[in-house]
Amino acid sequence: MLDSNHMNLTALQSIQRAFLFIETPEIVRSLGSQGVESIVFRFVWKNSGTTPTRHMTTHVSSQYFPAGLPREFSFPDWWSLNAEAHINTPVTAGPHGEAGIEAAPIPANEVGALLSRRTRLYFWGWAKYHDIFEGTPEHITKFCMELVGFHGDPLSPSQSGAAIMNNCPVHNCYDDECEKQ
Repeated sequence: MLDSNHMNLTALQSIQRAFLFIETPEIVRSLGSQGVESIVFRFVWKNSGTTPTRHMTTHVSSQYFPAGLPREFSFPDWWSLNAEAHINTPVTAGPHGEAGIEAAPIPANEVGALLSRRTRLYFWGWAKYHDIFEGTPEHITKFCMELVGFHGDPLSPSQSGAAIMNNCPVHNCYDDECEKQ
């Protein structure tokens, strides 16, 4: 009977627990007197579970790599130059909810190099969190994406647009899968 109870508890926890995944980022335009001055990529963590996250922190970094992502890249946590402190962002994601985090702004004058593929832009990050069940381990979800284009004009203040991203071949994992990478 104890084994049966343990199996039922394990099944309940695996079905009900918070489980985070990342969506294609939203584009937020920063307008100035000359039009769009920069664009910001807002990454949204979605919780597909029926319970909230607890003690969640998240981080997103970005970097240009003209020749592509280096083979042995270690995915360090980087902060924007105007960040007040190197503190990972504490957030929460409710049941079937979401939480967003923004990457460093991309100046408008650098968007042309991205569109012409003279350089390549990568985003990577993670979310660490606990679920509501006592005694369960900390969870982690990691992601890496390359910006490959846009739907619409990202520099048009009046046009809606979306980023087109490809997943990197590594650094897309969760929990024990991340240990294997």
